[in-house]
Amino acid sequence: MTAPTVSLNPSSKPLMNRLLAVAFILFCFEIGVFLVVVPWSQLWEHNVLLAYSFQLRGLLLNNFFRGAVSGLGVVDLALGFSELGRFWKSWRLVNRSGAK
Repeated sequence: MTAPTVSLNPSSKPLMNRLLAVAFILFCFEIGVFLVVVPWSQLWEHNVLLAYSFQLRGLLLNNFFRGAVSGLGVVDLALGFSELGRFWKSWRLVNRSGAK
């Protein structure tokens, strides 16, 4: 038995790919900024989880751990910039070939 196939309009597929790429780029920037900023804010220090466990409190308030979380944010921002460059390059190629 074969799975049913979904017929999509061929012209909508490149548009959907572009929208997904833009959503991924925005997601990377949003998560990256969050991970860079929040470990050093009051939101991090007044977390509900810190009241329940002293061991977790010691780990989460450690500056090395905060720096590691911020480092993940920087990596995520770099990924966002990389994807933005790749998207921009493909956008220029599509517009250049479509103009001819």
